[in-house]
Amino acid sequence: MPRRVLLLMWCVLALGLVVLVGCDVASGGVTSGGGILSDGKYQAAVTLEGGSGRASITSPTTVSVRDGEATATIEWSSPNYDYMVVDGERYLPTNDGGNSTFQIPVPAFDEPFD
Repeated sequence: MPRRVLLLMWCVLALGLVVLVGCDVASGGVTSGGGILSDGKYQAAVTLEGGSGRASITSPTTVSVRDGEATATIEWSSPNYDYMVVDGERYLPTNDGGNSTFQIPVPAFDEPFD
């Protein structure tokens, strides 16, 4: 199996078990730890489970909240990720150079998501 296909399969497996924790709490839209997050940018620790352990993502990551919707900026330790699949949705990189970076919606904090 080509290396790129294996990397993509690992990416899907690993992100299926991502957990975001530790966002600041304020007032506004998205909830975290019983509080509500205002529109703005926050830092959140990201934990990956599963996979080979050869690739990693930058943590903490930036979580942007706008109009009650939270989005995490996920940056991999490799430029070789062509796409990610999260909750059955396919996402393409948001950058043209450097390590692969994606904007992924955050459905909940302190809970795993696929």
